[in-house]
Amino acid sequence: MGTMEPLSDSEWEVMKVLWQLAPSPANALADQLPQWHPKTVRTMLLRLQKKGVINNQLTNGIQHFYPLLSREDCESRATESFIKRVFDGALSP
Repeated sequence: MGTMEPLSDSEWEVMKVLWQLAPSPANALADQLPQWHPKTVRTMLLRLQKKGVINNQLTNGIQHFYPLLSREDCESRATESFIKRVFDGALSP
């Protein structure tokens, strides 16, 4: 399993919605994240795409975003990253 650039708390929130709705246009995702302006959601989608966690496909002239990694895979990679950073890779003290 490869390493993944850590996701921010906000990016995790976007991913949770995307895992439920994918493939989904940015506007539909923004509707599910009313705490943020739609432009903020689009910015987070671009960041997630740069991190290699999501991608998009043009369908009928509209970009539909979808995850490249499952939720379980992202959680596993985040856990591995945490263990490496905090415990130097060891599970026991």
